Amino acid sequence: SRLEGANKFYGTGILVTEDTFKQLNYRYRSRDVDLIQVKGKTHPVKIHEILDHYDVASFPALEQVIGRFNEGVAAYRHRDFSAGLAAFSEVLGLHPGDQLARLYVERCRKFITAPPPPDWDGVWVMTSKS
Repeated sequence: SRLEGANKFYGTGILVTEDTFKQLNYRYRSRDVDLIQVKGKTHPVKIHEILDHYDVASFPALEQVIGRFNEGVAAYRHRDFSAGLAAFSEVLGLHPGDQLARLYVERCRKFITAPPPPDWDGVWVMTSKS
């Protein structure tokens, strides 16, 4: 139920935890969404968005979007917010309705202006289930 609420927050359709992702027998098209700590839990988990239900008509340039998005997440987690912003902005150019990329553009802009503290670990704390 916590990931269902996270879907609303991220604008995604299908989210799975890292543990579930590793257990999948088939390699699904996916992207690394975030490191989150959900309400009621003390440890963060990595979550992935499964994207195999999209086709070329519903999500043009999907493979390019996945690649640039994952590069953006890597830059973001390494505190290179300018490179992250460039990658996420490119994703929006390829797929303008990408709410998740838009969220990361906002985060990167915020952290370029006001960097996180030195002990920042990239974990997003979910304060509610929805």
